Amino acid sequence: MRLSFLILFWVVFTITSCQKSEPFLVEDFFKCTVQEPVNQRIKIFIIAGQSNAGHLGKVNEIPEGYFGDECVWYYYRPSKGFLQMEPGENTCGAKNCDKAGVEVSIGKELVDKYNEPILIYKYFQGGSPLAQKEDYEDWSTRSVGENYDQFKSNFEELKNNCLNCNFDFIGMAWIQGEKDASLSVKTADYKEELSLMMNDIRSSIAPNLSLSIVQLNVAHAASEWNVTKIRNAQNEFVEEDEHSFIIEVDDINYDPNNPPHYKMEGYLEIGKRIAANH
Repeated sequence: MRLSFLILFWVVFTITSCQKSEPFLVEDFFKCTVQEPVNQRIKIFIIAGQSNAGHLGKVNEIPEGYFGDECVWYYYRPSKGFLQMEPGENTCGAKNCDKAGVEVSIGKELVDKYNEPILIYKYFQGGSPLAQKEDYEDWSTRSVGENYDQFKSNFEELKNNCLNCNFDFIGMAWIQGEKDASLSVKTADYKEELSLMMNDIRSSIAPNLSLSIVQLNVAHAASEWNVTKIRNAQNEFVEEDEHSFIIEVDDINYDPNNPPHYKMEGYLEIGKRIAANH
């Protein structure tokens, strides 16, 4: 009897844990529009990077007016599928979640700008480097099975789960570099890896994709981290790439209790500055 129960439990657990999200219909995406769209192409914005690209702001610090717009859609965890931007589970993919990030203001600003629904795709991993030369891990295109591969894999899941969907790519935000600064990564190495990553994204996902790079905050330059090398790499990349922009954040204060991260107010402002370029 005990063995039968254990077998039944294992079967139920396996089935439920492997369940995928329900396919999303392109018609569902456009239900929020006031008038019939000219073409049913979904405008999509990408967010990628490390912890400051994640969910570290508090939802209860978000002013009124940012939620309740059914035109902002969010794809973060493939198992959760396509979610409408709302406080709680829909902002970070976990139950009873009280955190959010730059996606809140990016979504609102872009919907207001284009007067069409916006889909935000996000992938991040805290403490993840781009240009660690020893073993090419995490975000390097030369890594195997690390963050960059997962970023692309999740995006393939997004496409596969969106039936009859065609996309117009508005742009991408790259919010990363603190880990590389802590490892004293060289300017040339970071710039090279960033170039390889964006070349691959533009060849495999979206040609001429515009990119906003959130520059490392100068406030951390006095620490043991070599922020200047990464800032220089970010600046040099943008100078040579006609589709890229620097988002300056030196005037935005860190959360004093959690540097080098920001409070929700800071993430909302960063999101607004990003959206203004796209």
